[in-house]
Amino acid sequence: MTPIDNSAVDILQTIVTAKRLEVDARRQVVPIEHLSSQCAGLTRGLSLKQALLDSPTGIIAEFKRKSPSKGYIFEGAKVSEVVPAYAAAGCAGISVLTDYPFFGGSIRDLKQARSLVNVPLLRKDFIIDPYQVYESKLLGADVILLIAAILTPDEAYDLGELAHELGLEVLLEVHTAEELAYVSRYTDMVGVNNRRLQSFHTNVQTSFDLAASLPEGIVLVSESGLGEASTLKELRAVGYRGFLMGEAFMKTGQPGAALRSLVNDLTDPFLKVCGLREPANIQAVADLKPTHLGFIFYPPSPRAVRPEDGVTPALLANLKAQGITPVAVVVDEPFDTLLTLLKTYGFDTVQLHGREFPSYCAALKEQGYTVIKAFSMESQAPLASTAAIPEKEAILFESLSPADYEGTCSYFLFDTKTPGKGGSGQRFDWSQLEAYQGSTGFLLSGGLGPDTVEDLLAFTHPRLAGYDLNSRFELAPGLKDVSSLRTFKNELGRSLSTTSPVTI
Repeated sequence: MTPIDNSAVDILQTIVTAKRLEVDARRQVVPIEHLSSQCAGLTRGLSLKQALLDSPTGIIAEFKRKSPSKGYIFEGAKVSEVVPAYAAAGCAGISVLTDYPFFGGSIRDLKQARSLVNVPLLRKDFIIDPYQVYESKLLGADVILLIAAILTPDEAYDLGELAHELGLEVLLEVHTAEELAYVSRYTDMVGVNNRRLQSFHTNVQTSFDLAASLPEGIVLVSESGLGEASTLKELRAVGYRGFLMGEAFMKTGQPGAALRSLVNDLTDPFLKVCGLREPANIQAVADLKPTHLGFIFYPPSPRAVRPEDGVTPALLANLKAQGITPVAVVVDEPFDTLLTLLKTYGFDTVQLHGREFPSYCAALKEQGYTVIKAFSMESQAPLASTAAIPEKEAILFESLSPADYEGTCSYFLFDTKTPGKGGSGQRFDWSQLEAYQGSTGFLLSGGLGPDTVEDLLAFTHPRLAGYDLNSRFELAPGLKDVSSLRTFKNELGRSLSTTSPVTI
């Protein structure tokens, strides 16, 4: 197909006109009533929204053979090769274009992708009719795209409502601040398309310009024209959690390898410094650019945050502005009390060190929080449970293993078992973690200190996400030794720069 002359044609209107004819033709072959009856009883799909919140990169990798403005990008691309490679490279979700005339896709591509991977799938198409929503569910999509520019607010609302009834999530695509009026109770994510659909001209500045206008609490996705890791990091700093990218990968001819390279560029080791409470010391540690800082809200701990310490919502907001994630560290907090604490301070991430059951973790995750569950390790720690134990049948909390928490947490943390709760300075036998075969990334904790860099580099595991530093980097409980932290981080960084980055 010859690329369309942007100066002569409103591409969006051309596509929508063709799409109406296409849907009407399919409706004549398979009535909508037949699709609706087939959808009855189907279960809810995977959550792209949660995957973006949990992902260290937020990349939605797109399977895209061509575009109206550029023609073929990767004409011979095969779903069977590209989609599994995307999943293996660590994307948060996969977008599959199902429009044929303008993008070279098909509904068969989406159906095949569903059979190959267990990651959230977005059906990328020009959805204008309930017929396509039913169709998306039957094809195995988890999410549909609704484009504000081709719908009225009422149409977007009705299509979103139907999507939710079928267990599908909705990514609402906008291009202007005025289109934010389309956001409704059925909007799960808002995507800012940097490409002007009338002409297909692209300008990433659109995402930056709209960042301040986007609804608070909505998961934000930047779409089109993305390629550099530095741009994604800048967008993440202003609030974006998802990045829809296709051409940057597909044009290389090796999309999976291109995605993996970008993931490696984006994924610094998760480096968390825990147990801070004095503002000047907090800022001095923040200047070292760890990824996370932990604040302990467990009164028996000698590092617990006290009312007089000056740890305030404003201080945490300042850390976020610097690209650092504050973490609330708690032990056996009643659920409602914990929610009040998290909302009062503005925490988005919580670390649980008590007897919190899987349902407790899952409920937090469903509220949109990143959940880290700590497990105390001793010589016989149960890591390789062969079957999850139903919570109602667990006589003791100790009967549960990490296997029982799979899917309920964002990360695990493996720490040394002590009579107290953390900060022992003691190291457990890391070789025990060879038995861990789960899918949840984990942090290594317990006895990490300035002298452990060499040992850390020698320890490898496919799910190692990073490191948690505490008592061995202290001048006093709650007061960190900035000099030793700097030395540790610099040595670790130099060593990792010559090896493969730690990824999840």
